[in-house]
Amino acid sequence: MQAPWHGRKVLLIDLDDTLYRVPEIPTLMRDNIQRYMLDQLHIAAEQVPDLCTECYSTYGTTMAGLVAKGYSLPYDEWHAAVHGTLPYQRLLAKDEQLVQLLQSIPLPKFVFTNADRKHAEVCLGILGLGHLFEGIICFESIQEQALQQGLRTAAGPIICKPAKEAFQLALQQCGGDADTAIFLDDSLRNVSAGRALGMFTVQVGCTSTQSADLAVPTLHALPAWLWSGGHAPAAQHLAPNMDGLLQEKVLVTS
Repeated sequence: MQAPWHGRKVLLIDLDDTLYRVPEIPTLMRDNIQRYMLDQLHIAAEQVPDLCTECYSTYGTTMAGLVAKGYSLPYDEWHAAVHGTLPYQRLLAKDEQLVQLLQSIPLPKFVFTNADRKHAEVCLGILGLGHLFEGIICFESIQEQALQQGLRTAAGPIICKPAKEAFQLALQQCGGDADTAIFLDDSLRNVSAGRALGMFTVQVGCTSTQSADLAVPTLHALPAWLWSGGHAPAAQHLAPNMDGLLQEKVLVTS
């Protein structure tokens, strides 16, 4: 019987907390989001934290939830407010070890993020990874494609991970199929959604998981057998199949 990771032809990798992990960044993003909700959307201060978490937990991102609830958001303005003031140069640096690892993987690689393209490009540039990816699948590319295919109008809804449609659009953009893709993400609900579609999933940032096929503490620990066609060591943690609802503790960052 063929191992489930054999025959995979494309790699989809999340950005924030996957390609890099800097705890200060999601905290700053959350603060920027809540400040925008307070100052620009005029939501009562006592309602902002709970509404922010509710939107993120229910709709995939806070922005998606706010749009679904009827708030009118200029998308570029939102992204500029959330990411534009981040001290990227202070918090990020080139990751030579990750550069070498990604260079060793003989598969086309795509970033797959709910964030905007500018944020992704800035992060990849500082990390020294931009040239290693065939493309960036991001907020703009997913919304544009969804609009073209009649999945949304200019007013919404926003299509984003973990929605099935976001994965299907991402696979179209990278020219892959679920059963030939490897998907890496830190989010339990995102890897669970990708796995349900048939992707081989890797949850980054943990040492054991029942929501993905494989767990690694960081991308630096990604095993070479995953793309070489080899066999996993007996001690390697491969998660069993799991049915039912999966819960995730979240820090709202988008």
